[in-house]
Amino acid sequence: MTSASIIFFFFTLYTSSGMVAGDILFESVFGLSYHMGLFLTAGVVVFLHFLRGFSCC
Repeated sequence: MTSASIIFFFFTLYTSSGMVAGDILFESVFGLSYHMGLFLTAGVVVFLHFLRGFSCC
């Protein structure tokens, strides 16, 4: 239970930092608003997840 709690906590931070980084990318490159960049990043993440699952390689 302790390990699962630690993993859940840090995975949440890891995921949210990736979402913010993607938002900043779309915001600076395409001049989109914060919310639009966030939705686009979430869309890309969901799309890639459906294509290949939860895998980095």
